[in-house]
Amino acid sequence: MQSLIQDLRYAVRAFTRSPGFTAVVVFSIAIGIAVNTTMFSVVNAVLFRGLPVERPHELVNVYATQRGVGSFLLSYQLVHHRLKPSAAIRFFSVIRVASPCRRP
Repeated sequence: MQSLIQDLRYAVRAFTRSPGFTAVVVFSIAIGIAVNTTMFSVVNAVLFRGLPVERPHELVNVYATQRGVGSFLLSYQLVHHRLKPSAAIRFFSVIRVASPCRRP
C-alpha cells in the first residue's frame, strides 16, 4: 500500500512539471471514453435490443419491380396512404425469404 501511495505522489509531481503533456493525456483519455461510450450505445441499440414493436417477426419490406428500372423499396406512405386496398391486393405478391435482412 505504501508503494502505491509513493507511485501516485510521483505521478502527480510528474504531471505538475509538464502541464501541456498532462492536458494532452487528459484530453486523449476523455476522447477515448467518449468514443467507446458512443460505439457501445450504437451497438447496444442496433444489435442487442429488440425492435420496439409488438411482433417484429411480422415486419416486411415492400419492393416494386419495374421494367428498365429494376426493383426498389416502396415507402410506407406510398403503400398505406396512396394506394387503395384493392389496388394493393392486385399489384403486390408475398415472397417469403429465408433471411429477414435480404432483399427478394
